[in-house]
Amino acid sequence: MINQLYGSFTADGNNKVLEMGVQVEWLELYNYTQSLATNNGYGYQYYWQRGMGTANFRDYHPAGDTTAARTINTTGVNWVDSSDYTIGANVVVTGGTNATQPVYSTGTTTGLSTGTVVRVNSIDQVNLHGMDFTIDNVIGSTSFRMQNALATAPGIIAGAGNYRIIAPNREVYDAAMSQNKVGGYMPGKRRIVNITQAASAVVTVSVDHGYQVGQQVRLNVPSYYGMVEMNGLVGTITAITAGTFTVDINSSAFTAFQFPVYTVPEFVDAYSIPNGDTTTLGFDGSTRNTGFKGFILDAGTTAPGGNNADVIYWRAGKAASVV
Repeated sequence: MINQLYGSFTADGNNKVLEMGVQVEWLELYNYTQSLATNNGYGYQYYWQRGMGTANFRDYHPAGDTTAARTINTTGVNWVDSSDYTIGANVVVTGGTNATQPVYSTGTTTGLSTGTVVRVNSIDQVNLHGMDFTIDNVIGSTSFRMQNALATAPGIIAGAGNYRIIAPNREVYDAAMSQNKVGGYMPGKRRIVNITQAASAVVTVSVDHGYQVGQQVRLNVPSYYGMVEMNGLVGTITAITAGTFTVDINSSAFTAFQFPVYTVPEFVDAYSIPNGDTTTLGFDGSTRNTGFKGFILDAGTTAPGGNNADVIYWRAGKAASVV
């Protein structure tokens, strides 16, 4: 039986997904980069065990030198089991802007950060009602913004409603809350919110996608979205960003894409659906089980996920519980 796991990673400034594959009871992280530095307040060692929730013990340099101090972080370590995953509770939204990247006002932003996936239920913006989307520009206890821009604004200012945290990031969304069954089998279809008219069309999706260059996708675009010529076409991805991907389809002569306005009572969503990969990549992208057990580690100076370029070593293990 495996009692301990260990490894390392180089932080990139974003929350880190640390897949375990099995249930563990404790986790230690050692930020090698910051242990050698004398940055005031920077953490260099973290400890978590089951029962602490999202909290962890943190050792840090308190005064720009090599002395040590210890404190407790109340957030930072998030255990995820995609076979038993629960989305967040409803949180009140007091309004939202009429923009291609709507900003939603709320008095509670706990658990929100750039990359979090939320679902907003709005009385007025019915075309966005129930849609999952990635957020950015979180202002504490004030607001958050839709990260990936719509082709056109919703058409109306949002009134009161609510939001729910669906997943802390794209990786957990794919694993636990994919458009297929819980357990996370690919493909992870995504809702399309914009497509450019270009020699190589650029597709924007509401939730960051995780697709790869070389992967093939089928684009379903109902008539409400304008660009009906794209409906049913299959393209190979040639370039990616977190929320967009470029396909080898010339859409320059197609009808302009538009996001349906709020006055349309009901409409079928536009989707990108992975159609398998090229022979170079095999067919992993259309068959892989993305379910996992593991951690989401918050990034930052005082967080276990570290800062960009920090080299971090970790170990985790199982243990018997004594009451």
